[in-house]
Amino acid sequence: MSDQTWVAIGTGALALATFALAGITAWNVRKTSKLVEATEESARAAAATVFAIQRDRELAHAPYIDWSAKTGDDDGKGRRFGRAEVSNIGRGLAVHCLCCIGWAIPVGAATTPITITTDPFDLKPDDAKSASMKERSGTQLTSEMAGAEVTEKETAVVFCQDQLGNFYRFVPFRAPDVHRPAIDKTEPRWMVFYRDQLTLLGNY
Repeated sequence: MSDQTWVAIGTGALALATFALAGITAWNVRKTSKLVEATEESARAAAATVFAIQRDRELAHAPYIDWSAKTGDDDGKGRRFGRAEVSNIGRGLAVHCLCCIGWAIPVGAATTPITITTDPFDLKPDDAKSASMKERSGTQLTSEMAGAEVTEKETAVVFCQDQLGNFYRFVPFRAPDVHRPAIDKTEPRWMVFYRDQLTLLGNY
């Protein structure tokens, strides 16, 4: 057999091997792609399951505060005051519950913020409490803190925690705002007011 024949056979075998390798590579690529897709799908499903479990656990421990208050202009010492009637209609314990009312008093061209709050208290599910409210110093209840505009009219808001360490802000006529320190990277501004008042009252 001539050298040219051997070269032809060798070249053909090499081409066949190359074609086969290309086919195997393509198959591996498709298989790897499917495995990646399956892994990503499994990861998404697992994340959704974990989120659902976390939400169920959170709902099982979530308080929900319903309240009303009456306020007075002067307690005899030049300070504003009030009384809050509070109920926890949620499924979880409300920890360090703080009922607040704020308004702005016109002083010339400016305004002076006034804030009255209860002392912090805990409230079990389906429990109710009557609590006095007193004028406070420290960080005042601004519109940003209250989640609603603070004007000459009274603006009401409640803060509390649950047993999982989550923080809540209840603004009338809307779903509560929830800060989850274990998940949320950014702390909301209203936490400044809540933490400052708890520190002022010796509960933080």
